[in-house]
Amino acid sequence: MEDSNGIVHLAFQYSESEYVSAAKFYYRRFRHIILRMAVSAFAFLVGMFGEAFYGDSGLWFALIFFGIILFALNTAIYFNNPRAHFRKHPFIRQRYEVEFGDDGVQFRTEETESKYKWSFYRRVIETSKHYYLLYEGNWFSLIPKRAFQTVAEEQKFRSLLKQHVDPRIDRDKIDGWTNKSEEYVPRSLEPPDWR
Repeated sequence: MEDSNGIVHLAFQYSESEYVSAAKFYYRRFRHIILRMAVSAFAFLVGMFGEAFYGDSGLWFALIFFGIILFALNTAIYFNNPRAHFRKHPFIRQRYEVEFGDDGVQFRTEETESKYKWSFYRRVIETSKHYYLLYEGNWFSLIPKRAFQTVAEEQKFRSLLKQHVDPRIDRDKIDGWTNKSEEYVPRSLEPPDWR
């Protein structure tokens, strides 16, 4: 709900599946979990190749061991951590009331209240279902799009993000979604100098 002061009020509660899905997306996109799994599989395969063609060696064994351990750790991080994090921390499961205004962002739950200046956030990623407000250490505040009651309310929120965090909100292309409501604006309206 948007009030006359230009403050956007949202209320939402994450479901476990929603939070887990969003966290897995974050791990894929920002923690490069797939690349880490590929590197571990490559180390394992190189170790196996070396063992098969060059005989026993501590180096080949180390590569095989490194590949297995790294793959197991990354698999556990990707598949277990989001769900375990959701279940371990009760504040994630609480109902959130959030206010976005020119002075910053205020989060409220049953047990906590926190206020952040816009400078706390360094980047915004928009997907078809969420806004990820990234802050220090590549952590994020997750804002579900289902929390917006009207298109105008979401547009006001987007304008606050553009004004205070990032003038060009990144749109995720992984799920094939793009926000077609905005028209393309070139970086420069002057023609290139062809001399």
